[in-house]
Amino acid sequence: MGFYMNKKLFFCFWIANSIAGCVYGMELSLSKKLVKAVRVDSDTNLSRVADFWKRVDVDAVDQFGERAIHWAAAYHSKDIVEFLLKKGASIAAVDGNGHTPLIWAIGWKRFDTITFLLKQGADLLIKDVENKNALDWARDSNMVRWVITEQDNIFISHLEKLWLKVKLLWLGHRKEQPQNCKFATLPTELICMISDYVWGTKKVEYKKWKEGSAKYRKQLEESEAIES
Repeated sequence: MGFYMNKKLFFCFWIANSIAGCVYGMELSLSKKLVKAVRVDSDTNLSRVADFWKRVDVDAVDQFGERAIHWAAAYHSKDIVEFLLKKGASIAAVDGNGHTPLIWAIGWKRFDTITFLLKQGADLLIKDVENKNALDWARDSNMVRWVITEQDNIFISHLEKLWLKVKLLWLGHRKEQPQNCKFATLPTELICMISDYVWGTKKVEYKKWKEGSAKYRKQLEESEAIES
């Protein structure tokens, strides 16, 4: 009786394992199809990608270590990149060579996609297996000046918008307070915004970015001096 039960349990386990394997195989196949659809078809549209993501992992990796977001950054408009990011794709995903979606976009000179990725916080300083980052690839493509300027503008725009909000909140606060107690009860939101502007994440990121891009700025200045 015990032997019979063991055989029955083993058979049930085998059936369950086989079903699980089939489901996993189907998901893996669909994941590869998503990467292939974005890679091969230069006319891939949002509706086709949207159909895939409901059933697969948007961060799936193919046999080359590449993901759908890499090919979307290289081949397509920023709309598909934006869609994939919203559905959970990693903006810092690296392929088998250590290349990020940003490096792919720079390599293919997709300016709209580059700007979008930078606005979403893509890191220009991540290094690949050749110890090159996105700025090195931009320099090789004669785009380093444009990329540096674009990233500077994004940071500065963010800080300017934040400072404008601080000023508007401050003016509103001043109007509500008696003349003799301008600083009496600063609203928490205003205090947080001032703190964010002075010491906040974007300020820290901008400082890190300026330090990280210093050598590229120096190279540009030296090349300009030679040309003049």
